[in-house]
Amino acid sequence: MKTKQLFFCGMTGLALLATSCSSNDEALNGGDGTTSEGKTYAQIAISVANSATTRALTGNTGDEAYGDDAEYTVNDLTVVLADNNDIAVQVITPELKTATDANEADKVVRVTKPFKCTPGSYKVYVLANYRNSQSSLSPIIKGSTDMKTVFSLSDIAKLSTTNNFFMTNVSAPTAQEIKKKATDKEVDDAGNEATGGETNLNLLKVDVERAVSKVTFNQDKLSFDVKEGGNKIATATLEGVSLINLNKKMYLVKHGELAMNQPVAGDWPYPMDPNYDLTSIDEAYITANFEQTRASVFSAPSEAKFYCPENTMAALAQLNGQTTGVVYKVKYTPVDDFYTTLAAANGTDSYSQMFEKVLALGEVKDAAITNTIFTTAEGTDITDGTFYSYNGYVFKSKAGARLYKAIATNTDGEAATVNTAFKNNENDADIQTYTKGYCYYTAWIKHNPTSTVTMEQDKYGVVRNFWYELTVDNIKKLGYSQPTYKDPKDPDDKEEASIQVQVNIKKWRVVKQNLDLE
Repeated sequence: MKTKQLFFCGMTGLALLATSCSSNDEALNGGDGTTSEGKTYAQIAISVANSATTRALTGNTGDEAYGDDAEYTVNDLTVVLADNNDIAVQVITPELKTATDANEADKVVRVTKPFKCTPGSYKVYVLANYRNSQSSLSPIIKGSTDMKTVFSLSDIAKLSTTNNFFMTNVSAPTAQEIKKKATDKEVDDAGNEATGGETNLNLLKVDVERAVSKVTFNQDKLSFDVKEGGNKIATATLEGVSLINLNKKMYLVKHGELAMNQPVAGDWPYPMDPNYDLTSIDEAYITANFEQTRASVFSAPSEAKFYCPENTMAALAQLNGQTTGVVYKVKYTPVDDFYTTLAAANGTDSYSQMFEKVLALGEVKDAAITNTIFTTAEGTDITDGTFYSYNGYVFKSKAGARLYKAIATNTDGEAATVNTAFKNNENDADIQTYTKGYCYYTAWIKHNPTSTVTMEQDKYGVVRNFWYELTVDNIKKLGYSQPTYKDPKDPDDKEEASIQVQVNIKKWRVVKQNLDLE
C-alpha cells in the first residue's frame, strides 16, 4: 500500500538550544516553537497521496481507493518533537509554502517554509490540520503531554471536516537524531530537490494517514420482498442509514498492530484502541466512551457518507454496546394475509377457542375486546401504516396484540384470567409498536467480512484510514421497533442473522460488507 509521506528537514547553522521551545498556544498562533537563541532550521514536505482524481469505489476488500479532494487537503501542519518517553518538548506550526499544483502529482504534495527548532534526538509527530481539530482533542502541552496517552474527543465531527481532515503518523515514531551537521537538501513544493535551496538538512521520512474511518453504501436495490416458506409476507424498503456507537477516545497514533485474522494476505492492521479489553458494559461506561448510541438522523443510502473514529475490540468485547454499526431505517408493509387473526366464532385452534370464551364473558368482559379486535386497526393506524408485533406475530391493533399475549401466557385455561390480564394492561411488555410502519436493523461493521467464525478476533470494528462499503443483499424478517440495539451486552454475532450485509474495505483500504436484514 502506498502511503502518504512526510519529509522532515532540519537545517543547522546556529548553536544548540539548552531550553525547550515555546508553548503550544504560541506555536499554534504562528510561533516557531523555539527560544530566541541557538536555533537550527527544519522543513516539512508532506505527500498526502498519489492522486486524488479517482472517485469510484471499485474492486474488492483489501484493494486501495482514492477518495475526494476534500479528504486530502492540508491547510496546516503541527510538528511535535517528543523525547524518548514520548513527552512533547517542542510544539511547532511552520508556515506552508504556496501550493503550485503544476501537475496531478503536485496536487497531493505540500511543503513548509524552513522553520526553526532545536537539534537533538526526537520522536517526530506530524499532525495535519490540527488547527481545525484541536478543540476536539485533549490539548498538547509542551513539557507535559504524553503523545501515547489517551486523547478524549469532544467534537468527533472536527476530525473529518471537509478540506480539514485530521491526519497523523501511520505508526508510532522511533527516536531520530536531528543532526547539527547534516547533508540533506531542501525540497520544493512538489517534494523534489529545490533549485538553489538550503543545504545541510536532516531529511526524515514520516508516513501519515487520516485518523478516521469512512463508511459508505453501495445500494442500487432499495425494495425487498420478505418471504417465509416461499410466500411473500411483506415489502421492505430501505429509506435511511445512520451510524451508532462512535468512539469518544483515541490514541493519537495507531496503538500496535494486533491483527491475528485477516481477509487478505499482507498488511492488515487491527490496532488496540483505549476501550479494547473492556467487556463490563453499563450505562455509565457507554455514556463515557461512546457517542450516538441511538440513531436519530438518517440519510438516504445513495447519498450517505459517514466518518467515525477508530473502534476496535478484543474478541470477547465485540458486543452491541461498543461496536460501531449502521442502523438501517426501513418502511415495512406486511401483506394483508400475514396479519395475525383469530376467529371470533367457530375457530378450531386453541387460541381462537379461548378468544370465543372471552367474548362470551358478558358484562365482565373488557369493552375493548370485540369480535373484530384482530381484523380492524385502531384510529389512524390503517392509514399511516402503524402496526404491532408480539413474539414474531404481526397485529393490526395493539389491543389485538395484548389480547393474543394474554391468551398465550394464560396458565390456568380460564377466560376470566385472560380478561383480567388484558383489562389491567399486564401484557404491554414485549409488544413492539412500529409507528408508521418503520422498523430498524443494526449491522455491526466488520473489519474482516470474510470470517465465518463466531466472535473471532479482528472480525468487527473500524480502523482509521479504512473505507467500509456496505451493501444490503436481503431483508429476511421484521426488524426492531427502535433505532438502536436491544441489549448492549448482546454479542455482535447472533445465532440467526436478520440482516445480510456485504462489506468491502479501501488508500483508504476498502472493506465491503453484504447484509441480510432481519
